[in-house]
Amino acid sequence: MESLGAALDLARVGLAVWDDRDRLLAFNEAYRTLVYPGLEHEVYVGRHFDELARIYYSVPGNRFDGFSAADMLAERLERRRTAGRMAIHHSRDRSFRVAETPVAGGGVIGVYIDVTEEHRSELVAREGEERLRLLFDNMRNIAYCHGQQGDSRTSYDQGGVRIYGRDAPAMFGTISPEGIADVELWHSVIHPDDRQRYLEMERNRRDAGVVYDIEFRFIHPVTGETRWAREVAWAVEDPQRGARSFDSYIIDVTESKQREDELAGTQAKLMAALTRVHQANRAKSAFLANMSHELRTPLNAIIGFAQMIAGEQVGPGVSPAYRDYANSILTGGQHLLGLINEILDLSKIEAGKMELTETAFLLREVVEEATDLMRGQLAAKGQALDVRIADSGLTLRADRQKLLQILVNVLGNAHKFIPAGGHIALRATRGPAGDLALEIEDDGPGMTPEEIETAWAPFGRVSDSQTTVEGTGLGLPLSRSFAELHGGALEIESVKGKGTILRLTLPAARVVKA
Repeated sequence: MESLGAALDLARVGLAVWDDRDRLLAFNEAYRTLVYPGLEHEVYVGRHFDELARIYYSVPGNRFDGFSAADMLAERLERRRTAGRMAIHHSRDRSFRVAETPVAGGGVIGVYIDVTEEHRSELVAREGEERLRLLFDNMRNIAYCHGQQGDSRTSYDQGGVRIYGRDAPAMFGTISPEGIADVELWHSVIHPDDRQRYLEMERNRRDAGVVYDIEFRFIHPVTGETRWAREVAWAVEDPQRGARSFDSYIIDVTESKQREDELAGTQAKLMAALTRVHQANRAKSAFLANMSHELRTPLNAIIGFAQMIAGEQVGPGVSPAYRDYANSILTGGQHLLGLINEILDLSKIEAGKMELTETAFLLREVVEEATDLMRGQLAAKGQALDVRIADSGLTLRADRQKLLQILVNVLGNAHKFIPAGGHIALRATRGPAGDLALEIEDDGPGMTPEEIETAWAPFGRVSDSQTTVEGTGLGLPLSRSFAELHGGALEIESVKGKGTILRLTLPAARVVKA
């Protein structure tokens, strides 16, 4: 008995032997600690069963809520009288299986097997399953599928596939009220064009454990509607039990697919419209370029002959009136030629054919040339121009003609907008990174954000009730494009009623190191 008791102690199995008067004859240590924890001193040979039971249930922690010690004792003695049945005992901290068997000549042998860990594992598994169910029961348009591998045609055991999810029955229509999926029906409702691909994915998961993520169509068995679903599926191995399960989650993505289709249709329409706009823009650019070339040839002749007449190069002593007419023709022709040249430049930029002719030159020289060209116009309105260049020896590598055109355009704009007697300041400074900033600031009427947008648009012209400004509206857009061709930028900073600053920046790479 001692050897058997020791072996049973190691296995956490209690053993007790009772005589025909229900007195304890023999027991092992596991019996005392498993069945009577905290009361081990009450367990000894000769003790009657009902005495031990009464002592045990006198402890409040050993009784179920709502039951008295007498109730619990009566229930236990009833089970004792019907010995021979298997029972499970659960308390707050332990569980054990009870098998009490009568023996010949009277008496009882009791075996008490500790199943605490198994019971805890079952509780954890049950709680996990309940949490999973609650999770999917509170999520919309998603179902979680779980099934054990078996030998059926669908590769699942006879229990089928259990489905979790509040919307799953309505979503897919192949699920019983008990939450079991009819797998064969599910396979049959998958769209014929997608079914073979789906079943191939299933075979790969079953044979090699390959995870799949697939979108497919299915025909709802209740509504007959064609819908879209996305399924992510995997296999789960349980080496301890030698079992394998197949899990997946399925989402109804019909609405998102419909939005994708609508978006794709809208994008296709936008792309078609954009293509038409590009074609119209190219046609416009080609038309302007062709017309500009056609106009420039006769204009050169008109300007040339007007210069000859105004300069009396043929037949001196021409009437003063004719000289005035010739000067008017010359002025109008030069203005028109300038407009045509700007249109040609704009067409080249839009076509991506504008190229830079780069040379090295002093910044001071190109600024002086621009101010010399503007000096007469500024003087006519009594406007002052203040030029400040911090480094008179600063050398740039850029397209000199285009930089000159930018400065003339910006200074010309300032001249047009500021009133007589106004002031313009031109400053050249270097930034911390070595970039060059040219700022042309005036004390004119300034602009609103809306007027700034107009100024940047080709052929856009800004005016107000106090100023009437002539021009084509191409100067600023061309100047900004020229700045960007150099890797720089042209920006406007203006407040209505407080003047305007146009800031031309060129990258440090454009500055030639001394």
